[in-house]
Amino acid sequence: MKNKNIYSSSVIFAVILLIDQISKFMISNTMRLYESITVIDNIFHITYVKNKGVAFGMMSNYPSVVFFVVLISVILLTYIILHFRGKNLWISWGVSMVLAGATGNFIDRLRLGYVVDFLDIHFWPGIFNVADSSIVIGTFVFLIGILKAEIMDERLHRREKSF
Repeated sequence: MKNKNIYSSSVIFAVILLIDQISKFMISNTMRLYESITVIDNIFHITYVKNKGVAFGMMSNYPSVVFFVVLISVILLTYIILHFRGKNLWISWGVSMVLAGATGNFIDRLRLGYVVDFLDIHFWPGIFNVADSSIVIGTFVFLIGILKAEIMDERLHRREKSF
């Protein structure tokens, strides 16, 4: 089971990273900066922007700080996934998703000096990308894994008490 968890987590990481990098490459090579394509009128557009900051462009005036914070985050996430590998599928998958997203945006920062964003949902406060989505969804998957682990620990603890 442990090898299956490691394999599935690695596949999740690779697929998300590949989709993220291909989509960013396609956007930056086929669209002009700030160009917007309507997908669903007044709801969803593809809009090409450059983000030098983090979420919603925060800290864009501090690219060195952002770079090192992201680098430390990638290293920490790599440690977490190695520590939890095989222990809980939800935790492994969640951390793999967060790590894939962080790595995708880190590659942009290394290669370009900014992150390519393009998913523009009009009721959302900012434009984002596949990597950002993976980080958010992965965080929820990770939290579900933590909750499941806590529930399983509680059940095991109750069983031990009853014997």
